[in-house]
Amino acid sequence: SPSLASIKESLERNALLFPNKVAVSDGRIKLTNTEFFERSLHLARLFREHFRLEAGAHVSFASSNRSECIEVYAACAMAGVVCAPVNCVLEEKEMSAVFSNSKPKVVFVEESLLEKVCKALRISSLKHIKAAPFGRHQVGGADTEVIVWGDQYQSLMAISRHDDDCSEEGDCARNVGGEQVGTSTCTDVALKDRICDLDEPWLCLHSSGTTGAPKGVLRSQRSMIYGFLTHVDMGINHEDVALLSWPMHGINPVYFAFHFLVCEW
Repeated sequence: SPSLASIKESLERNALLFPNKVAVSDGRIKLTNTEFFERSLHLARLFREHFRLEAGAHVSFASSNRSECIEVYAACAMAGVVCAPVNCVLEEKEMSAVFSNSKPKVVFVEESLLEKVCKALRISSLKHIKAAPFGRHQVGGADTEVIVWGDQYQSLMAISRHDDDCSEEGDCARNVGGEQVGTSTCTDVALKDRICDLDEPWLCLHSSGTTGAPKGVLRSQRSMIYGFLTHVDMGINHEDVALLSWPMHGINPVYFAFHFLVCEW
């Protein structure tokens, strides 16, 4: 039987098959399949090379719904790190419990939630975070990088895609499903060729904490991908458009969004 495609493989395939189809739109920006794949891949590369995250490290966000949230989910899958989003309506004590449990190395935050998140992370130098390109702080004995959506995030994404080992390699063919398909500049090649372990954790999703502190549950790519395959029974195809209204910190919006992002017909 055919092997199960990883999130990275499915997104790259759709970037090649349906390059101009809109993948994500949030009222501010629209990203095609190609743009979404390239941005997510670049962010994954930054996780591994800029932030030096190892497999299994946690990345978090506290935010209302926006396209960047889905980019972070996809990038975590590509990089082999764990996405541990935070419910932005949690009280400071509950949010702090989530951070203590997941110990994120990188936290993306909406500016309106910055003060609340910093208190939950026990960070006092809020002014420094707003002023600095990125803000690294000791949280629970470990470095945590805090990045605000907007200018700071765009500065992060603007870090050159042409540095490091593959900057002088020229063009290279993409490998999709074992076949050489087209050519691309040799940016992010190491991650393009990374073989994903579908059983490694991808998500750390937390309960609402109604019976105590929020509790985290790890989900692998494999367990989630089997859920995405229900798009076959639902009759979803690559031309369909759907409105996502759930808050992006939960499992349902991840299932829903990636149903459409990985659909191959």
